[in-house]
Amino acid sequence: MKYSIDKYKKAQRRIFAARRDAIPADIRRSHEEKMLAAVTGSAEYASCRLLLTYVSVKSEADTRMLMERALADGKCLAVPKCGRAGEMTFYEIHGFDDLETGKFSLIEPKTGICRRAEDFSDALCIVPGLAFDRKGSRLGYGGGYYDRFLHDNPGVVTFGLCFGECMTERLICGRYDLPVDAVIT
Repeated sequence: MKYSIDKYKKAQRRIFAARRDAIPADIRRSHEEKMLAAVTGSAEYASCRLLLTYVSVKSEADTRMLMERALADGKCLAVPKCGRAGEMTFYEIHGFDDLETGKFSLIEPKTGICRRAEDFSDALCIVPGLAFDRKGSRLGYGGGYYDRFLHDNPGVVTFGLCFGECMTERLICGRYDLPVDAVIT
């Protein structure tokens, strides 16, 4: 059964990556502005002390605007660093100068100057994904980093950012896949 889920997910990743890559720049920007407004206008954002977010790359929904807003709003901001065997650690940053290119060409915190985040109470986590379904199930990139982190930190509120072109009625998930609390489109 595992092989068939892996094969399904691999095929779905290609489909949704192509859909996301094909979104025209002007439409992308409009969608991103609406997503930013939805996140920052939410009760979850208003009440969070700590915002955990990936730093967007390629055709992912832009998180830089959200990061700038969180810093301007006085939120503690932390971004992940991926380690070995699916391990992911969040580090607090104070601006984009605290970032560098790391594993998988992801933008990560400079761990030599950034403090490790350890208290995830009152946290809102923005979770990356290629696609989401209406129940919050997520098609990630296949490393399991966020599923492991969220399994170990069950009280963290989670939002997925998703272009409408990458929403689907239903995704088939594995037993370790965790849905997000809300999908922002």
